Amino acid sequence: MGKTEATAKEAGPKVRAYLASLPPDTRRVMRKLREVIRAAAPGVAERKRPI
Repeated sequence: MGKTEATAKEAGPKVRAYLASLPPDTRRVMRKLREVIRAAAPGVAERKRPI
């Protein structure tokens, strides 16, 4: 497993935890945005970046 794949696996739970912490309305918007991004860029790994 390469570094990118390992990073993506580690980020998954962090991204889900972050989204779970958002207010319900914001969570719905983010879920739709993620669906659009996944449809436009299938196979791309997501990651949570520090702000």
